[in-house]
Amino acid sequence: MTTTNQSKPKYTLTLTQVTKNGDGNLVWDAIDITVGCLIERIDVPTKPADITYNILASAVPLTLTPPFLQYPPCDYAITHSITWELGASNNAPVTVTSGNPYSISIQTNDHSKNAIYQMKLKDRVTWTDSVVGAQVFDVSQSFQLTVLDPCKTTDILPITTISNMTVVLGTTQEQAFSEVADSASNTYGVASCGARIYTIVDAADATKKPVTFARVVVVTANNSYKIVTDSSTEADVGVHNLKMYITLVNYPLTSDLSHPTDLDTVFSITINNATCDCTLLKWTLPAAQ
Repeated sequence: MTTTNQSKPKYTLTLTQVTKNGDGNLVWDAIDITVGCLIERIDVPTKPADITYNILASAVPLTLTPPFLQYPPCDYAITHSITWELGASNNAPVTVTSGNPYSISIQTNDHSKNAIYQMKLKDRVTWTDSVVGAQVFDVSQSFQLTVLDPCKTTDILPITTISNMTVVLGTTQEQAFSEVADSASNTYGVASCGARIYTIVDAADATKKPVTFARVVVVTANNSYKIVTDSSTEADVGVHNLKMYITLVNYPLTSDLSHPTDLDTVFSITINNATCDCTLLKWTLPAAQ
């Protein structure tokens, strides 16, 4: 038995007839058998674990392995057309690595990318077989990419430097403080989640309505502020237990029920009546009668 061309091996079956009269054995090729290879399927890369990525974080690389492979391994020069489906709207924050369609990089600073994406690596495999003709395989591998906005769940920290204040009716008092920190900004930078809103509210007011006798004034945006308290209204005289209501401009309650807030900064403002020093008055005595 002999063979030729190992990609499509050809086997020749040789028969030998043994003679008894001394004329020698008769040998001839009885049949040629060519063994072909037909691709049955295309094996796909291993399914990766679902990925969770935080907006603003460093790039996360991912490579799917092994590559799309023909089975059985006929070793044919098949044609691959590999593409990515990046979610339903094809807008996941993903970049395909140049020169390697199996490799991607996940990264974005765009807060609007907060979503769940069904990712799919697809391959259309084509090959023309000399026996069965054209073969086409459409195969894919999928996984889920969850992109989270860390600012939606950031923990706004209380201001620890604010102390109680006292002001006399008709005068003004001020107290400076610095931009409040939060867990996301501590990780990704102070301006990561945008500007804060500082509102002074009565500690007992569940509606968080701003008080009229105190307010927060911006000194330097995203850096320094001051509390200004003043009043000319006698009804404001007394001790007021207050809270600093801190929210994020880009994550208001009206658009996000899970918006981050902080009400843990507690302080008081005492408004006293003005004291009249009568010794400073100039009296005009009545004329003698």
